[in-house]
Amino acid sequence: MANPHGGYLTENLGYTWADGDIYRIDQADAAEAFAAHASFGGLGVENEPHQILLNKIKLARLAQIADEANIAVLQARNTWVNFAVFNNSGSLIMPKTFFRVIVVGGGGGGCGSLYVQGKNFVSGAGGGAGARIEGIFSVIPGFTLTITIGPGGVGGSAGGFGGAGGLSNIAYASTIFASAPGGSGGLWGNSGGDSPGGLGGQAILAPGVLVTNGGNGSDGQGSSPGAVFFFAGNGAPGPWGGGGRASMTANLSLQNGAAPGAGGGGSYGGSNPGGSGAPGVVV
Repeated sequence: MANPHGGYLTENLGYTWADGDIYRIDQADAAEAFAAHASFGGLGVENEPHQILLNKIKLARLAQIADEANIAVLQARNTWVNFAVFNNSGSLIMPKTFFRVIVVGGGGGGCGSLYVQGKNFVSGAGGGAGARIEGIFSVIPGFTLTITIGPGGVGGSAGGFGGAGGLSNIAYASTIFASAPGGSGGLWGNSGGDSPGGLGGQAILAPGVLVTNGGNGSDGQGSSPGAVFFFAGNGAPGPWGGGGRASMTANLSLQNGAAPGAGGGGSYGGSNPGGSGAPGVVV
């Protein structure tokens, strides 16, 4: 829009905003022209369009500053800084008051399969995954926290049950901040029926803590000789995947849980051992 006094309002591309800057837009009053303290027809400067615009700009800038501060707080809460990953039990001297932690229990072991002469093939079931707990806690800086990592459950021998995964926790003295149980081992259906998968770790609910129970391992199939296997006992994946797969031969590189808290896979089609669950973790 053209300026009736000549020229146009243009943007100064080289200008950088600085808090506290003051702007002046000359405006001629109909009666007093450019006189000092012109009243703009008795309306006052606050009611003039250009001043209303500047007031709105100021309010928008204040809102922007508040938004930036809030965003910075949220980013700080959701960013991992000065973090440590414990794959083995240990201790940590706390540098700050507040800390965020994820605790995962160990995965259960898979069950081994077994062929009984003249009877059924029975597949071993997969192990359950460890529970996951996340929360924000406080402690006096300089105190030493004790971290316990739950081991993965040992895979069962041929026809043997898988072992249960161990409990992971983080504590100071007798105060346990977060505790995540491990998953149960896969079972074997020695009566000729299907083998029940190991149950996932069941975490205890607590105020202000995010709790996720571990997933259950897959069942193993009971079948007569020569029958086709439609399913076998895969291990439950942990929070970051990695569930061990069931195997027709002893292949522990595939059967063992591959990520924290994941269950081990069972076996099928013969007399073979099951895979072991993966240990838990504290982050």
